[in-house]
Amino acid sequence: MLFGGVIVSLAFMSLPAWMVSRSRGNGSLWILFLSAPAIGVWVCLTALGIGAQSLSNLFEIFVIAILGVVLCYLKVFLLDKTVGRPHLTIVTVSLFLVAVAVLLRLFMPLLPE
Repeated sequence: MLFGGVIVSLAFMSLPAWMVSRSRGNGSLWILFLSAPAIGVWVCLTALGIGAQSLSNLFEIFVIAILGVVLCYLKVFLLDKTVGRPHLTIVTVSLFLVAVAVLLRLFMPLLPE
């Protein structure tokens, strides 16, 4: 329930960036769910017991979520203009978020509850 709410909230917060990207002719719905693969990887790593296991480590999901929204806007307003290949930047930003999720799971210490 929490994870679905986070994904829907992320899509809602990224909606203005998607609308701008769509008006430029290169909008993809994937922008709205940019953090979904990273959160899915985080959930899988947690289920496998990798990294610190504490309820306080749920904070990592919100770090990924906030970073995903920030990167979504950076992608639309900066990367698409400088790189010029919007589909490549979607994949690159998404893979970067997955890497952040893995690094958070591996190196985040056990947080007190």
